[in-house]
Amino acid sequence: MSGWDWIHLGLEAAAYSKARQAHLAATEIQDAARKAAAWQAMIQAMREFIFDISKDIRLVDDHVSSAPLQAYVMAKFIEHRFKTSGISADLFAEFQDKEYVFQTERNIQHTLASAKNALSDDELERADEVFGFLTEIPILEKAIKAYESQLALNEINDRWKTATRMRTLKQLIRRGLFPGVTMIALIVTIIGIDVDSFGVLCLGNLFVFGAGAVAWSLVGQLDKDYESLSQQVAHLKDDLLSPTEWEEIRTHFGNVSIEELRYALEQRRSLVASVLGDDAPKYLLG
Repeated sequence: MSGWDWIHLGLEAAAYSKARQAHLAATEIQDAARKAAAWQAMIQAMREFIFDISKDIRLVDDHVSSAPLQAYVMAKFIEHRFKTSGISADLFAEFQDKEYVFQTERNIQHTLASAKNALSDDELERADEVFGFLTEIPILEKAIKAYESQLALNEINDRWKTATRMRTLKQLIRRGLFPGVTMIALIVTIIGIDVDSFGVLCLGNLFVFGAGAVAWSLVGQLDKDYESLSQQVAHLKDDLLSPTEWEEIRTHFGNVSIEELRYALEQRRSLVASVLGDDAPKYLLG
């Protein structure tokens, strides 16, 4: 597949992701004002997406004669993105937008049929396998990342618990530190007034508040690891999968080990690269 503009096709992955996320946001938001803004953002994202895949399918169509197997895989992949993006002609108010969606869909089906007709049964079987692998690669990557993130969370769990306790302790101490220092300063002031000594009054309060400042600073070191660990934990938790998502993965791939998931991922990347080029998995899947 040398000569294909994989970088351009890679842009479609970004446009697809943006369009899909915008569609989800627009359908989930309940607030009327925010929903209107989200809807406009979705329409713009969908326009960019349909424009990108319209160019992509024309590029694929140009390669049907010279590389029908690869063209079939790419047309099927673009069709998959089209169907799962949430795009529909009904989303658009303008007739020209609606027609552009319909025309792009017709172009996809035309290219898909042309490429399919040029393949033997064995080639078609292989092409369908490559397409299936393309759709499975992101699932496997997500599962492996979730597993590795869970391991990382387990490794820092004790440190995170300690940092959390230290944060609570710091807050408790600091809540009591200010009134405590104030009370001592008040006592020193009363003593200074009682003995009629301005020096005792000034030096005493200077010492009290100085000691309080030092104590405040020292207490602040109790949870010095909290912020960095908090960000790390939040980042790792974002990668985790829900029990339902894990069940879907087990249903699809079986009750396999993480090593088997890694092997399956490398197997799929290798086959996709052998058919579409070494850079295809990277550019097509983002």
